[in-house]
Amino acid sequence: MASAGATESLSKLNINGDFASSVPNLQKNLHLLSPQQIELAKMLVEKGQSHLFEHWPEPGVDDNEKKAFFDQAITFRPCGCFLQVARLDSCYPGGLTSYIKTARELLADSKAGKNPFDGFTPSVPTGESLTYGDENFIKFEEAGVREAQNAAFVLVAGGLGERLGYNGIKVALPVETTTGTCFLQLYIESVLALQEASSRMTQGGHKKEIPFVIMTSDDTHARTLELLESNSYFGMKPTQVKLLKQEKVACLEDNDARIALDPQNKFRVQTKPHGHGDVHSLLYSSGLLNEWHDAGLRWVLFFQDTNGLLFKAIPAAIGVSATKGYHVNSLAVPRKAKEAIGGITRLTHTDGRSMVINVEYNQLDPLLRATGFPDGDANCETGYSPFPGNINQLIMELDPYIEELKKTGGAIKEFVNPKYKDSSRTSFKSSTRLECMMQDYPRTLPPSAKVGFTVMDTWLAYSPVKNNPEDAAKVPKGNPYHSATSGEMAIYRANSLILRKIGVHVGNPINEVFNGQEVEVWPRIVWKPKWGLTFVEIRSKVSGSCSITQRSSMAIKGRNIFVKDLSLDGALVVDSIDEAEYSSNSNVDADVLICLEMNSRLVEVGGSVQNKGWILEKVDYKDTSVPEEIRIRGFRFKKIEQLEKHYKGNASLLSESSVFGACLGVLEATQKRVLISFACFKFTCNPDLKGTRNKVPFSFARIQRLFIIGKAANDSSCILRTTLRCTMCPLNTNDLHRIFQKLDKNGDGLLSTVELNWLLESIGVHFSLEELEFSVGKSCFNFDEFLLFYDSITKQSDDGNNEAVLADDHQEGCCNKEDCDVVKAFKVFDSNDDGFISCEELQSLLSRLGLWDEKTGMDCRNMICKYDTNLDGVLDFEEFKKMMLHTGS
Repeated sequence: MASAGATESLSKLNINGDFASSVPNLQKNLHLLSPQQIELAKMLVEKGQSHLFEHWPEPGVDDNEKKAFFDQAITFRPCGCFLQVARLDSCYPGGLTSYIKTARELLADSKAGKNPFDGFTPSVPTGESLTYGDENFIKFEEAGVREAQNAAFVLVAGGLGERLGYNGIKVALPVETTTGTCFLQLYIESVLALQEASSRMTQGGHKKEIPFVIMTSDDTHARTLELLESNSYFGMKPTQVKLLKQEKVACLEDNDARIALDPQNKFRVQTKPHGHGDVHSLLYSSGLLNEWHDAGLRWVLFFQDTNGLLFKAIPAAIGVSATKGYHVNSLAVPRKAKEAIGGITRLTHTDGRSMVINVEYNQLDPLLRATGFPDGDANCETGYSPFPGNINQLIMELDPYIEELKKTGGAIKEFVNPKYKDSSRTSFKSSTRLECMMQDYPRTLPPSAKVGFTVMDTWLAYSPVKNNPEDAAKVPKGNPYHSATSGEMAIYRANSLILRKIGVHVGNPINEVFNGQEVEVWPRIVWKPKWGLTFVEIRSKVSGSCSITQRSSMAIKGRNIFVKDLSLDGALVVDSIDEAEYSSNSNVDADVLICLEMNSRLVEVGGSVQNKGWILEKVDYKDTSVPEEIRIRGFRFKKIEQLEKHYKGNASLLSESSVFGACLGVLEATQKRVLISFACFKFTCNPDLKGTRNKVPFSFARIQRLFIIGKAANDSSCILRTTLRCTMCPLNTNDLHRIFQKLDKNGDGLLSTVELNWLLESIGVHFSLEELEFSVGKSCFNFDEFLLFYDSITKQSDDGNNEAVLADDHQEGCCNKEDCDVVKAFKVFDSNDDGFISCEELQSLLSRLGLWDEKTGMDCRNMICKYDTNLDGVLDFEEFKKMMLHTGS
């Protein structure tokens, strides 16, 4: 018999009479529940879920479990949802009511065998097909790099590696074992490299930070966070990274969409992942999309967790989106007919509706046959299906994306895939649930939406790691294995083909069998994204006659490494410190950063390198004595012999001479020196000007500093000659183009007197525009004129152009020009003129130039101590000279 309180609670539920008798066990326990829990119970009963309470015992038995059924442990996720029923209700757009309603509709269609494509006719959509390295590819790649700083990147990483034979999270799995770089590290370093490249190509001193979002799950969230924190976010600022945890959905036990209980605990609902389509609702509910909109971002790029080739294709794909104005752009690869990969297809309905979506491979062939294509999914004259293969990388234009999600509350089209016991389709083998895929977002778009695709070669863009060794070995020969073995070998193949494309002679691969998979083994060539993310950048860093044999291994780990006339037969590892390692973690003025970049060590690698190298040893995937991440590949490296070069400074991340040189390079100019430099430029770029045709004596070092950094030497040009000799290398066309673009503030391709005036005022030199135009000789000049100017200056003899300066040097009684240079440089640092450079004097100068920040970790005392041979804590002139003229690594 129910108590008076229980009767009142039941009345609040509007459950009485015969209906109340259907849930007697709930009725007996209502007094245990809070008003919120009672409302949830009411909703469940009304939606035909009274079976959830049939097993509830009398009050006093398992009371805590009954309460926990609704809101167990008061645990929150970012959107503030309770666990279990309250959590399931709050975290699904429209709540459990909407979930159950949709499930019943989809289950009814499934039972009836309804074809979701009834009334639709397939056709090939419009898209862009790119060939790596040609003029068109380079154009789109450059546009993509420029646009990248207006993009946010979203990694869908909710899965464990159990399917691969790896018990960790998939993003922790090494992409390749030459360096051991894991997937998450590769992705973050690629985004950072893209961020840096985009910043260099665009105007303005402020570098935009590209947002990076990771969708996790209950299984991966904590481990993803631990991986990031234990590796200092792989160089990315923690504030750039956001983790959004995906929740699960309720399982369904029959065609009536009755919610399934956990077989191990009747007080818990059985749940399963909803699918990576949840990323859309998570972004919408988190508020990030509106934040990005307010920050001026234009694109959102989605990608999945184990494709190590992805970022070789991303810049060009972004360029296609920006150039073509696509609202949705799917990155795709050529696809063989009936290959087990979805095809991007335009579907047009008899009522006039049309959409461009991914159609799964097992649906595409019957759809084509049913709509007038008797051969179904067949290869065309190219040897491939005309329907490109979807690889689940999407680029969305942000504003239309936000507007569409507002209509749906973040939800996208779902599907259900029950496994029936028999042909009657009345009962399931096991519970099912609604699922959604992120690539199904375009299903809800209006016909006016611009939806396209970008096709790139498979070797460049797609080699996912999805299968364990046993399953991969069963794949028919000639089909992709999609395993850790094939994934790593694909990296080496892609890098080898890229180097071939730019003229390097790369040895032909040999075939080997690892874990039952026959793969091509190319030279093991890898490089950091910061060394070469784009075709043009890689091409600019490789020159001369280079060759790499098939048995070779090469790892390039630094940015400013140039390969010239290299003949490699063995193993080579090259590393160098560059500005990226401090600029991302320091608050350094933009002009100073350019100075640091120009002063960072440039390493040229060349000549003949021959050693015993590294060999590949076969490993049995069943050998548990070998780490999982190795044995799932079927091989490991035996490192017999290698040439390994590390070009590094001290803990400050710059060599001491480079830091001193950077300081000297940004000292403010006098008006006299600036006027001389402009006069020199005037005669260089305007050969028809009347008057004297003799070049005004002025060293290249001064002019280079003026136009590279916006800073020049002080009254002693010899300081810069010392700096240049110690720390700088000649600039190539790419360097000069980047410099020109920095000065060209409005991006019109011309350097105007207004932009020159901005440069001068930033260093405290003031002219009227009329005076400036008279000094330069013209109102603006283009990049070709800038190159002519650079070439003419660099061809001048430094000795011949510095006669006036040398005269000043000799007046001081110096025995040679080099010593005079160092003497004057020493005086700049020795501010109290006591004949010594102290730690405090160095720190003071660094601070004045904006190079000192305690957070950068730059240690002046250690810098001085390295050359303080008499251990008195300061540098005398001889110690300073040794440091400035030091040329070792």
